[in-house]
Amino acid sequence: MLKKVAYLLIIYLLFLTACQSSDLPVTNSFIFFTFEGHDNWEIWRMNRDGTSPNLIYKIPHKLDFLSAQQQKIISPEIANTLKNDKYTPLKDNSLLMPELLNITLSPNKHFLALFEILFQCREDSCHIEGNFIQFTIKILDLETNTIIATFTTSDYVGSPSWSPDSKYVVFDQSPSDRYTVEQTSQIILLNVQNSEYTKLGLGSEPSFSKNENRIVSYKLTDKFLTSCCQVINLPEKTIKDVVATQPDTFSIVLSPNGKTIAGLTRKEQDNYPFLVDLDTSHNQILDAPLKENSLGNNIIKWSPDGRHLSVSTIDPLMVTVLDLSGNIQLSLENVYDWEWSNSGDQILYIRRYNNGCRQVEPYFYTITLANKNVSRIDLPPSIKKYLSLKVFEMACYTGIGSVTW
Repeated sequence: MLKKVAYLLIIYLLFLTACQSSDLPVTNSFIFFTFEGHDNWEIWRMNRDGTSPNLIYKIPHKLDFLSAQQQKIISPEIANTLKNDKYTPLKDNSLLMPELLNITLSPNKHFLALFEILFQCREDSCHIEGNFIQFTIKILDLETNTIIATFTTSDYVGSPSWSPDSKYVVFDQSPSDRYTVEQTSQIILLNVQNSEYTKLGLGSEPSFSKNENRIVSYKLTDKFLTSCCQVINLPEKTIKDVVATQPDTFSIVLSPNGKTIAGLTRKEQDNYPFLVDLDTSHNQILDAPLKENSLGNNIIKWSPDGRHLSVSTIDPLMVTVLDLSGNIQLSLENVYDWEWSNSGDQILYIRRYNNGCRQVEPYFYTITLANKNVSRIDLPPSIKKYLSLKVFEMACYTGIGSVTW
């Protein structure tokens, strides 16, 4: 009898150990989102059914220069440079505004990459004009709720993209002088464990493949931006040039298996998705014109299984899902931000009201691709009430800025 009890105990301990070492931690069941509250930019975590909301990170909307130094929101190097600026030196009471632009969940679900900016402005014109003084990429450990890596610069940087092993993020860094961006934009690979970084060479808008250690980016020369792109293989850092036969390409992304580039090309008032096979160099424009009345930051996201593309347009504000033959599977109106599920069969998204200011609705939605079933997830009551109040006031206000799961 004692041997049987001991045997069962060993089995139970082994089961616990397997659960603790699993690559699928409890964070798989969470939704993360940013929220612009009354005093702070915040990051919240809650279960996928909307229960157990928790505030896990915040930075103030406004603070003076001295407070920004004390709270280490501005780096010492940039602070010293600005204090000694002979043209517009910052004083201790100068008003600064941080902004949390977006968050990206790591593939192993253990970290969030945060993209923040900091700019200087006057009290009466902060939402109209200001001078960008700092760009920051931060890595938030979701087990300890602490920042474990930081990249801070006065140069422009782009949104970070995670490596498949969750050990690195990649982004571009461009000089503050916009006129020289095309000549000197660098691809930065940041180690999320120690903040060490490597420059991979000239390029812009880099992003990782979901499953392969490959990066795609726009290729730059010392004179101009080329018509398409380059693929960087890691860890070798070998580079393959890719030629796109169509003009005006933008929003390029690499497929999960790392073998196909998807992007957009502009024809008159429409955007057309295109594909480039990296093995054969075959270029294909999909017969799926997407009406776009505003040249903005259109985004393409591959489904994790590589079978579909989701494409955003700005005007009209919507997300279109299509297969690789160009057949439209789904159109979602007034979508502000969205993310695929790990299995590729669902999309989580947030919507904006169809009014003059397009505030975000106080709900999350999920839709299943196969049957088009839509489910609604309530936000935490305090946030829902605050968002509803802002909509009632008709203040042009975003509220929820970025969502991931």
